[in-house]
Amino acid sequence: MIIHEIAHGIMALWLGDCTAKNMGRISLNPTKHLDLSLSIFLPIVCILTNSPIIGGAKPVPINKNNLKWGNIGMAIVSLAGPLSNFILAILAISLIVIFNNPIASIYLLFFAKINLGLMIFNLIPIPPLDGSKILYPLAPDFIKGLFDKIEMRGSWIALIVIILFSSEISVFVSFLQSLIINVFMAFLS
Repeated sequence: MIIHEIAHGIMALWLGDCTAKNMGRISLNPTKHLDLSLSIFLPIVCILTNSPIIGGAKPVPINKNNLKWGNIGMAIVSLAGPLSNFILAILAISLIVIFNNPIASIYLLFFAKINLGLMIFNLIPIPPLDGSKILYPLAPDFIKGLFDKIEMRGSWIALIVIILFSSEISVFVSFLQSLIINVFMAFLS
């Protein structure tokens, strides 16, 4: 999650917004990214409701007004986080194939699955998840209006949707994780 948030901050910096940098959020220090609701409360709620365990880091602050290309710039910044998870997963899968070590493979596969899960989950187009910001510049005005209304209400709508559809989301994420891992392992072998 930390690399995911740093990727957002670095991309925002490249596109003209230094808010994350000025707030010390382009850092590997986990305490800079800890969020009481997302990092502690949400996983506990998931455990108590027998939902798939999810959590998050404190979102990196971005000032969209400072970004080159407006909403397109914001979409690029939003894509950077899931892309970082994808790259980490592919790196882990590559190491599994290269070293062919059964013990290391267990940990690397777990690492790949976590990163693919984060990527897939964050690409769901529900505000405030990255998928909604990536879709925003391409969406018709009525969808943009809906996204804006949901975004103003905070993360609670996303949390409710996730809890209500947790089993469906879990099946979907697991399917995509396995598909991506199998495709890349076949490609790299």
